[in-house]
Amino acid sequence: MKRIYKITQVALFGAFIVGCTDLDTAPLSSTITADQKEDVVAADPSKIEASVTAITANFTQYAKIYTEDDNVHSDIGYPTIMLATDSRTTDFVADITGYNWYSNSANYSDCLSTSTATIEFWGTLYNQIYTANAVIGTVDNETSDSTLQFYLAQALAIRAFDYFTLVQLYQFNYKGHEDAPGVPIITSENAEEVAANGCARSTVKETYEFILGDLNKAIELLANTKKTRSDKRYVSLDVAYGIRARVHLTMHNYADALKDAEAALASTSSVPYSSGSGEQTNFH
Repeated sequence: MKRIYKITQVALFGAFIVGCTDLDTAPLSSTITADQKEDVVAADPSKIEASVTAITANFTQYAKIYTEDDNVHSDIGYPTIMLATDSRTTDFVADITGYNWYSNSANYSDCLSTSTATIEFWGTLYNQIYTANAVIGTVDNETSDSTLQFYLAQALAIRAFDYFTLVQLYQFNYKGHEDAPGVPIITSENAEEVAANGCARSTVKETYEFILGDLNKAIELLANTKKTRSDKRYVSLDVAYGIRARVHLTMHNYADALKDAEAALASTSSVPYSSGSGEQTNFH
């Protein structure tokens, strides 16, 4: 299940001419493999930026799960998850009418495996996990390159956020349900096996351990990198601490949650980004 990437005919022609000087090298086709992409990224770390931007693009893409012909107006990425889940609470008041995209959430009739909301939740988050896995599988996880550290941290932090959202949607809270089924954990390492044979649900405990593993690594990378984010599409160190604080709160690890909340506040002023107008703004 390796992803393939198109390259231009001009580049192909040049590569073909060079390749012909070595008779032991197979002629190149119109695609490059994930392994070849790793070589490109190793030579020029900035080349991975487009793949990282593709991860965050999944947050707000319209008609990503359904086609535009399906006319499912609620298919708007992560915002539909926020609106649908808010509609299920007593804090969000809305009429159950034909003009309310989230009427089914308001009356709890969208909790079936065939429900539009369920399909959007699952598809949106696993699409983003797939895109994050493509980055994680391309970059050496022990890289010392500052640019690659930053981009790898993005993929790890967002993948952790996605699994954290999924496990809360499809299972009760952590405490008391550690051995209950969580969600399938798909990574760049097991993607081919999953595509061929499917993937069983990990336990809630295993899912949260995986989430924390991604966040721990992301925080380590963000603390080491000298690269700062250019805008709010990217995860900064304070944001990563904030996500981990919320994970610890859900697990009832209150002391750890407090430490991460304090660390997030302490790092907020030290991880600025340029808004383009000369001002320094931070994600909250």
